[in-house]
Amino acid sequence: EHGSVKTLEVYADSLFCFQPHGDSPTRQGLFDSMSMGCIPVVPDSTSFSGYRLHIRDAEKFILIAYRPEDAIQKIKEMGEEGYRRMFHNLLKVLPNMIYAHQDTGFDDAISVMLKNLSCKAEIMKHGNGKTVSSPPSYC
Repeated sequence: EHGSVKTLEVYADSLFCFQPHGDSPTRQGLFDSMSMGCIPVVPDSTSFSGYRLHIRDAEKFILIAYRPEDAIQKIKEMGEEGYRRMFHNLLKVLPNMIYAHQDTGFDDAISVMLKNLSCKAEIMKHGNGKTVSSPPSYC
């Protein structure tokens, strides 16, 4: 079996997936694990800080624990109800992080990026390059 397919199967069969930093703080495994319904465990917030547009309130569906032992302790403390809450929160944001067919009825990663660009353009247009007090309603 191809390695990446096996990895995705492991993510699909797991509740939590440890995602240490790779050659950069953010790695594809973070997104792969979330897309397979596995709550990522990361060492710190730099693992997702570059993706604030798509990953808002990350602490609601990403577990931050520097060491695996810390993650185990946090998972034990949260219990099944805590896991269910994190998983539910992951399901709510997942459509904004994946690429989908145009007719899905939700905002996928591309539409989120395009809306953000449009919002920035409107702010720049109405604020003449300065911060405006009230951005357009869709921002």
